[in-house]
Amino acid sequence: MKKIIIVVTIFIICLSLFYLFNSTSKEEIKTIDIVEEIYSKINIDKDFLKYINDNYPDSLNKLNKLLIDNEYDISYWHELTGYSYIVLNDMYNDLYDKMDNIKMVDSKGGIISFVGDVSLADNWYVVPRYDEGGISRILSDEILDIMKNSDVMIANSEFTVSDRGSKLPNKTYTFRASKERLSIYYEMGIDLVTLANNHVYDYGSVAFNDMLDAFDEYGIPHIGAGHNINEASKPYYFIVNGYKIAFVNANRSEKNILTPGATET
Repeated sequence: MKKIIIVVTIFIICLSLFYLFNSTSKEEIKTIDIVEEIYSKINIDKDFLKYINDNYPDSLNKLNKLLIDNEYDISYWHELTGYSYIVLNDMYNDLYDKMDNIKMVDSKGGIISFVGDVSLADNWYVVPRYDEGGISRILSDEILDIMKNSDVMIANSEFTVSDRGSKLPNKTYTFRASKERLSIYYEMGIDLVTLANNHVYDYGSVAFNDMLDAFDEYGIPHIGAGHNINEASKPYYFIVNGYKIAFVNANRSEKNILTPGATET
């Protein structure tokens, strides 16, 4: 009796393994077939296609049908997976783990908003009003609602951030803030600031460099200015609704140039 039980048990195990490996083999063959079929029509990396098959089931079958019907367009990748072809390639290559200038946002409707010429300078009218009663003293609830419900909210930051340096001679208006004022940007829902403007250099190079360090310390992404031309021209990326959008920032607002342009050093 024991021998019969052992034989039956071994038979069941062998049968299970047979079906397991046979099933896996068929699935692998099916994947290879569809990858080869798509590859024969469009020159796309086979490993990338396998990555798509593993992460977005049935998308290759739909893609292949588009190719057969001669309806394929690169925009269909977003329709099939929720991400553009560029974003899919970036994820496949693990680029986002290696980049410090990109953020994927949970979409609130695909809204990108801009607000210009924000001054949080201690020597201007806005901050004293803020000190009287907080964010509601300088922004209405309606405006705050727009800012906080945007996928990406960008502000032009028109002041330097430092307690050092001297204001530029022959400049009528100069603005600077203590770095603690940057926390107000959190309350405003700001995701990115632009620094290519005519006030970030109001107190010279020492204050300018303090400002860059302060934004980094507070974790507020910035574009348009840097310690050199590479930093100043470096884009910042957001992935909104599955699309990768690059933001850059430049300025030509000064009639009399007082703010130096970025150089290699």
